[in-house]
Amino acid sequence: MDDVYPAHAPPALSRRWAFGILLFEMLTGYPPFDDTNAMGIYKQIIANRLVYPVTIKGLGKALVANLLVTQPHKRLGGGKSGAQEVMGIPA
Repeated sequence: MDDVYPAHAPPALSRRWAFGILLFEMLTGYPPFDDTNAMGIYKQIIANRLVYPVTIKGLGKALVANLLVTQPHKRLGGGKSGAQEVMGIPA
């Protein structure tokens, strides 16, 4: 499960994870994972139990959900087509 951290994932996929975090915060006004200590946040990420408010739906929710997949190779853009997958451009 160490795949979440940038040191263990290709840089582009780590940036996509970070973009998912930023996008969630922009849409809601708060971070997707929050706790009083780092270990609590780590456990939330590993459990992958992200609660979406009712204001995030449709394509926004799908984009965030696919960017915040903990396994980098399963994350949006982690396939053979890479960034084209993120932009919705057929490979």
